[in-house]
Amino acid sequence: LRRPGRRQERQAGPGLPVVRVTLTTISYGGGVQSTAMLVLACQGRLGYPVTDALFANVGDDSEHPETLRYVREIAGPFAMRHGIPVRELYAQTKDGQPRTLYHLLMIENTPSIPIRLEPVGRPANRSCTNHFKVQVIGKFLKANGATRVNQATVCIGISTDEIHRADGGKSRPPYQRS
Repeated sequence: LRRPGRRQERQAGPGLPVVRVTLTTISYGGGVQSTAMLVLACQGRLGYPVTDALFANVGDDSEHPETLRYVREIAGPFAMRHGIPVRELYAQTKDGQPRTLYHLLMIENTPSIPIRLEPVGRPANRSCTNHFKVQVIGKFLKANGATRVNQATVCIGISTDEIHRADGGKSRPPYQRS
């Protein structure tokens, strides 16, 4: 059995309607904003149930060791005691092998982190964020029932000095709402 709150679609029986359950997650990075949101979710103060906190690890050789320790030893156990698993997700190669940011830069000899430049000349999204975080979380969401019709909700914590990240969903994948 899946616990309430996880999105799933299933036919209850011949001729019966499809049952839809919502998948609501926190994009968890181990920082101040996402930790505050995780604590509020654990206290039931977000206004909706959270099913999972998703930590997209760019690699044990790439993340700050103290961030990994905090996520694994403090935040994860705390959230699990409140019924919210912190799931550690990783980018993978096409054959399923782990791929890390360090490996991309040092082993594959990529000269720098690729940046997609926009025609207006303003700072652009880093493709490493897309590859190592957005796509990794998206793969988890789709594997757990998110579709164009039944979108998952992904909560992100941002501070007022980074309000530009709240883009109103313009960059959001079609299977997700933020």
